[in-house]
Amino acid sequence: MERNKAKSESPVDKALGFRLIMEKYLHYWKWFVLSIVVSLFIGLVHMRYSPRIYSLYAKILLQDEKKASGDMAGLSELANLAGRSSSSAAYVNDQIQILHSRRIMRKVVDANNFHITYFLQGLIRENEILEKDSPVKLIILQPNHESLLKRSYQLLLRKTKEGFEYDDKSGEKIPITIGNEFNSPIGKIKLEVGFSSFWKGDLRISYIPKEIAVDILRSKVKIAPNKDVLSFAIDFVLQYPSREKGKQILNSLIDQYNNDALDDKAKVFKSTTDFINSRLRIVSNSLNATDSRMEQFKAQNKTHNLQAESIKYLEAGFLDEAAYKAHQVQYDVLEMLEKFVDEDPSTLLPVNLGFSDQAIIELIKDYNQLQLERMELMQSAKEDNPVVQGINNNLYALRQNIRVAIQNLKKIASANTRMFKSQKVSYKNRYEAMPFQERRYKEINRQQKIVESIYLFLLQKLEENEINLAARPSHLKIVDDAYGTWNPVSPRKIYVLSISLVIGLLVPFSVLYVKFNLDVKVHNREDILAVLDIPIVGDVPSSKHEIQQNGDRSSLAEAMRILKTNIHFLIQEKGNSAQVYFVTSTLAGEGKSYIASNLAKVLAMSGSRVLLIGADIRSPKILHYLGLSYLKHQYRGLSDFLINPEMQVDEILIKEPNQLKFDLIYSGYIPPNPAELLMNGRFRELITTVKRKYDYVIVDTAPVGLVVDTILLAKLADLTLYVVRANYR
Repeated sequence: MERNKAKSESPVDKALGFRLIMEKYLHYWKWFVLSIVVSLFIGLVHMRYSPRIYSLYAKILLQDEKKASGDMAGLSELANLAGRSSSSAAYVNDQIQILHSRRIMRKVVDANNFHITYFLQGLIRENEILEKDSPVKLIILQPNHESLLKRSYQLLLRKTKEGFEYDDKSGEKIPITIGNEFNSPIGKIKLEVGFSSFWKGDLRISYIPKEIAVDILRSKVKIAPNKDVLSFAIDFVLQYPSREKGKQILNSLIDQYNNDALDDKAKVFKSTTDFINSRLRIVSNSLNATDSRMEQFKAQNKTHNLQAESIKYLEAGFLDEAAYKAHQVQYDVLEMLEKFVDEDPSTLLPVNLGFSDQAIIELIKDYNQLQLERMELMQSAKEDNPVVQGINNNLYALRQNIRVAIQNLKKIASANTRMFKSQKVSYKNRYEAMPFQERRYKEINRQQKIVESIYLFLLQKLEENEINLAARPSHLKIVDDAYGTWNPVSPRKIYVLSISLVIGLLVPFSVLYVKFNLDVKVHNREDILAVLDIPIVGDVPSSKHEIQQNGDRSSLAEAMRILKTNIHFLIQEKGNSAQVYFVTSTLAGEGKSYIASNLAKVLAMSGSRVLLIGADIRSPKILHYLGLSYLKHQYRGLSDFLINPEMQVDEILIKEPNQLKFDLIYSGYIPPNPAELLMNGRFRELITTVKRKYDYVIVDTAPVGLVVDTILLAKLADLTLYVVRANYR
């Protein structure tokens, strides 16, 4: 036998090969259907009883406390536009580290008692419930017990007719009264009635150390910044079996983070308040000292407002200077008037000289009136006229009065001139002293304003700090409170059913694939052609008859006729010599005796002389197939012929037994040394003898895979038919 040489397969061959493979698998379609049904059923059961896992989300926006304001805001915006946003990204990352810290998560656990969990048990699965929804609460009475840090504990509580009992996994059911304390591996504990009165099934209460609870929650909560590098938003994602508890975890985490930041701010505000109060006491003392210095300065200098008094002194000096000059001018006018009165008594006196005294004005007016009357009278009268004399007397009296009035006015003008001159000098001296006083005043006033501004600034900051401390402004803005999906993310129906379907297909496929690859059986002619380059002369089906009947038109008869025809194509006629056909196989039971018997019959039915020899002397079956087992007691067989060199062929030859149209030599008794008998030359003598009498000699030989008998005799055959039974071993 030779291995097939490598050949390039055509597309048709590949298609046919794929179809054969598919048909080989589809032959077991019932197993595929059964596997898919079972897998889908298991998937549905899994979805029904496996815990639901929900996705929960939340989003917050951090308040950028470092953001520039005023004129610096523009620089900040330019930095962001230029891509220099590393500070904001670092700030967000720092806050994420705080949010994901054990310290914050420990506060969440402490605030909500997440280290104690409650489960309502059903027939197959259990559901976690919140503490507020539990009918019973677990109270730990010894919070400092050493076992709390390293030991987990759980108890199973059930309601009975008598009350309640619990099982702490020790195997013993212990009755309990709600509200009474009792000992446990984690110290003294007690159970109290919860807010909910709902009770169905058993209640499992589980305690785990807080640090373990912190680690579990930290591993489940995913915190990530927004994809935008300039954003201060933070996203939270949590996958948890309970939607309500998941929302409580996220909301509590956000609250604890915000409260932690507010507490830090409160500490800063409190420290700031203490500092401002201490500074206010010092600044208040400085302000009091400065006010005292100002008070002393004003008392010593008899002033209240240096600037106003300076202006007043300057204005008063100007007024006194004007008054002094006015009175000096008036005095000079009075002297001139006095000389004018004394020099020429007949002349009119000047009027409107700016005198403020009405008496002298009236005297001058009367004097000028009389003087005009005299001048008019003198045009017609003489000096000695009595009327003229009377007027002269009156003019003289008026001049005396005017002269007295002038003297009086001169005295008044002189006094006023001296007075205003003195006042002018005084105001001038005080005005000239003003710069020194003003400098000292400004020094004290400047110090007073500085201390007062510091005092007012501290008061303002103290009030702002108190307002901020009382207002407790939020450190963040909640964009989305925690919310969860209504459809669980696990198990998801489409995924579970898809995976179940794939598994339902893969399991039988894998089993069949392994089976096919480990299978060394021959199932059809393609299996033989795949490894051997030898002709296949026919396919013989199985039949309920051991040998075909006369006039048989079954598939067995047709297959044997095809086999006979194909053999004629393989071997040429040999003249008068018979054609010797060996029929063998790999193992016993593959049907070589079945093929040899039916081939002998089909050849005999065509009128040929046929001899069938049962050469399998180790396991003879020829007589059994032909239904002639009784003949072994009447005739000798091949083994007898091989043993006895004197025996002739005719002595073992059975002529057309049971109306069969071919002769028969059966194997005889089973000898202890069959190989030696076949090699002693008697079998070759037998074949030589019968070849002259028959057209066809068909030899049913031993299996070549078990013994060497057939190999030893192979050279005596004109054609060896190798029988391979499909699906055998």
